[in-house]
Amino acid sequence: MKDRLFTLVLSTGIFVVAASSQATIVNISSQLGQNPDEVTVGALKYVGTKMMLGPGTYEITPVAPPTPGANFTAVNRFGTVSSGRGWEWALRVTLGGLDPSTNYTQYGTGGGINSTPGYYEPTAAAAFTEAESLFSPITLNLGSSQEVFFHWWDDNFSDNQGGLSIQVVPEPASLAVMGIGLAAFARRRKNK
Repeated sequence: MKDRLFTLVLSTGIFVVAASSQATIVNISSQLGQNPDEVTVGALKYVGTKMMLGPGTYEITPVAPPTPGANFTAVNRFGTVSSGRGWEWALRVTLGGLDPSTNYTQYGTGGGINSTPGYYEPTAAAAFTEAESLFSPITLNLGSSQEVFFHWWDDNFSDNQGGLSIQVVPEPASLAVMGIGLAAFARRRKNK
């Protein structure tokens, strides 16, 4: 199956993004210059992908290779595994174009996702396995269309390795509501 994201450009200039019932894979590299969207706030940089999502409920799950389209398993912000350093899986989600440094929901601790703060995993696979078991699926409920920024953050990118991969899947009810909305819009345009 091929993952797709459809963008409908309506004659009114309104952009509506509707995901198919298939998963949309989002890859977030831990390297600067490798992501569609990068935001700097103070000393930190927030790297990832911004998407316009319509109203509805979306499930977000961690994925990793060999899932088709998934490029990453986890992040090592130190480039090494040693005491207090290693692999982690932590995702932030910012809604509505707000400042990602203060307006976000975080999944994972950013210091490894083990319940002990500051604990990192010895391998990317171990960090991903924890993420998959502890944070799958994440449910995102949107009351209206808005920009969603899936991102990761750091202050020094020179030694980073890896990245995060997630899949975004609209729940069937969201697809139905979106379809009804598009049908109503088309009917309204036809009656003009």
